[in-house]
Amino acid sequence: MQVLASLIFVCYYAVIGEKLPLVKGSAEKIENLPFQAQITKNEYPICGGTLVSSLHVLTAAHCVYDIVQRFPHVYFKNIRVLVGSSFHGRGWSYGVRRVSHHRDYVDARINTPYFIPNDVAVIQLARPVAFGPTVQPINLPAVAYSEVADGKPVIVSGFGSSRYRARPSPVLKQMLTYVMPRDACQARYRKIILSSHLCTHRIPINRAAEFYDGTCSGDSGGPLVTADKKVIIGIVSGGYGGCESSYPNVFAKVSHYLQYIRSEMGYYTQHPYWRSIHPSVGDMTAN
Repeated sequence: MQVLASLIFVCYYAVIGEKLPLVKGSAEKIENLPFQAQITKNEYPICGGTLVSSLHVLTAAHCVYDIVQRFPHVYFKNIRVLVGSSFHGRGWSYGVRRVSHHRDYVDARINTPYFIPNDVAVIQLARPVAFGPTVQPINLPAVAYSEVADGKPVIVSGFGSSRYRARPSPVLKQMLTYVMPRDACQARYRKIILSSHLCTHRIPINRAAEFYDGTCSGDSGGPLVTADKKVIIGIVSGGYGGCESSYPNVFAKVSHYLQYIRSEMGYYTQHPYWRSIHPSVGDMTAN
């Protein structure tokens, strides 16, 4: 389930149009991860996502940036969200009404001193999902800017490939890992790791520690959650090296973006028929 791709600066986003996946991980039933979503374009999954209400899905800004910036009314017709399945490309399919990425997101393809800043996006569905054993939202952090303790066990999940440029996993996978201190994460990267980032350790696959387990192409935008799977704390953003490298996984820290996320989640009620295009938002009515 390894997700990091190799590039001078690889992220599960699209420096070269790649989206990240978990390298090995272990197969998991959707009933145990009912908040897991798949973002599809032209019926093919491009990124992961996380259901946080009956109408809203969190994902990475780099997954939707081009969609929002370039003719959103056209692209939205080709974007759908899948939920409720343990299998890649399967599930209940929902159209998209609105896509928003954080205003201060910087295109991952632009060279900056920082590791992909503000890599957060919210997708609003055209209609509410039907909740059941395989479809349930996960809680957002209760407190804005709350921190996650170093060494805390966490779970990352997705349909990412098992190695760079390989096919995505046919089944949903998850991996138990641990939160890494920011200074230790920073020591591994040339880019600045911000307080709004969260890093986790990659787990050695073999005794010689030649290969490591973590996110990989296709995992981008997916969830990092608490070990009890009750709260989402991170969104898969990216990393350096190949999918089996020892470079830490990097996530957007959800608690730092609660104001933006909650604002987007309240938008449907306030503007149910809003259709204009905003610099960081695309909007349309879909089925």
